[in-house]
Amino acid sequence: MAQTSSLRTQHTLLPSLWGRSRGRANLPLLLGTSPTGRRPRSHWKSFGGLLLPGKAGIMLLLFFFTLAASAQNLRCYVVDSQTGDSIPYANANYKSLRLGASADASGLLVIARKAGQQLTVTAVGYKAKRVRITTSTPETIKVALAADSRQLEGVVVQAKRRHKYSRKDNPAVELMRRVIAAKKTTDLSNHDYYQYDKYQKVTMAINNLTPDELEGSLFAKSPWLLDQVEVCAYNNKLILPFSVDETLTQHVYRKSPRDEKDIIKGQSTKGISKLIQTGSALNTVVKDIFKDIDLYDDQINLLQSRFPSPIGSTAISFYHFYIDDTLYIGKDKCIRLQFMPANQQDFGFRGELYVLADSSLHVRKCDMQLPANTGVNFVDAMKFGQEYEQQPNGEWVLTTDNMVAELKLTDLFQRVIVIRTTGMRNYAFAPIPDALFKGKAKLKYDAGAKMRDDSFWSEHRTAQLTKSESGMDDFVSKMAKTRRFRWVMFGAKA
Repeated sequence: MAQTSSLRTQHTLLPSLWGRSRGRANLPLLLGTSPTGRRPRSHWKSFGGLLLPGKAGIMLLLFFFTLAASAQNLRCYVVDSQTGDSIPYANANYKSLRLGASADASGLLVIARKAGQQLTVTAVGYKAKRVRITTSTPETIKVALAADSRQLEGVVVQAKRRHKYSRKDNPAVELMRRVIAAKKTTDLSNHDYYQYDKYQKVTMAINNLTPDELEGSLFAKSPWLLDQVEVCAYNNKLILPFSVDETLTQHVYRKSPRDEKDIIKGQSTKGISKLIQTGSALNTVVKDIFKDIDLYDDQINLLQSRFPSPIGSTAISFYHFYIDDTLYIGKDKCIRLQFMPANQQDFGFRGELYVLADSSLHVRKCDMQLPANTGVNFVDAMKFGQEYEQQPNGEWVLTTDNMVAELKLTDLFQRVIVIRTTGMRNYAFAPIPDALFKGKAKLKYDAGAKMRDDSFWSEHRTAQLTKSESGMDDFVSKMAKTRRFRWVMFGAKA
């Protein structure tokens, strides 16, 4: 009965979480006090400066908003107004709400129903169409777009001069056609076997703290919080890390009989997620939303949406490419290309590709981002960086895969940054023992995976911990010794 009562209480409190503190200062709420300086209500728990409702607080705060928005959805089939054919990978968004979705290969997209709002549907080569959504709008609708040949020409402003973009006789387009065609020859699954080790670190932090906030009463009363503040290497802003998760995975592949598995060799959780005993859950949910991306896939699954890859099968029609320069990355001569969506209203990446200037035409490096106001739920900005290196057998493989996301979730959780650092090494292509493929489960854990010591992590890290990440245990320890947090510790471990 006690457990049922506790669950009921958490569900009752959630609706009040999202409507509070409109127009008020956000930092005090993030760090455990109300804007008036009063202590939070008894059902709120303050963990390491974060105001959370119960043990599953972090996970619920991150995803309740998204789940609530998807309670009632529209199914939209996007078709050509003349031929009736489906239009794959079209986009739809409520501009005023910064809420959008992308269609799949069959032209179907699913988006939250927002009565009273105007839904704008776009696709490369078509005129945008606006649909007013009302309470009487059917659950499934068909949106017919009219072709717009002028849109395919595109216009780019560069050095204060206008240049029409043309795919015909365009060296950048011809190069990208060859890059896309070469993908099949560089696919690692062409090998009978391959394996590698992947180290991944996921850090969550309060983002963009200001000097005035650091000089406020909260930090004066809890000076140990200042020890946790550091400058983020990715955005040069002041952040306060509150959670760091590390995972070492052995990935194995066999062509025949085809099988692929991930074996967790080590897993560590430090910070608030460990305190509230949701470390593995937090790690899993964050990784589910901010998935690893494969540039060589046609479509990149990210944030529960699909985006055309800049080297995918539809890249030539979806993106504009421009050859920018020829330069060296290490000892490798590369051609640098700029890319951006052909239709500025479409949700897609923009950035730079570095393609090897040799017959392999493999990507050496890619820096790209989802720009601000891109329409993706709760994401303020998102950046990616990937690098590939050549192995002794001549294969080019992914060795670096980093992601930084600045989030704007709710009034309560306005400034959060997620930093995912991933390094792959120890690639091998020799036969792999059958014992590693035993069982149907795609994910397995070594017996001591969750009990690895510091020497294990020092040996396998591809990226070192920052000062605040290294001091996460000390951060939790000081929290436990602080009088105002003792009741929190008791409640979290109950």
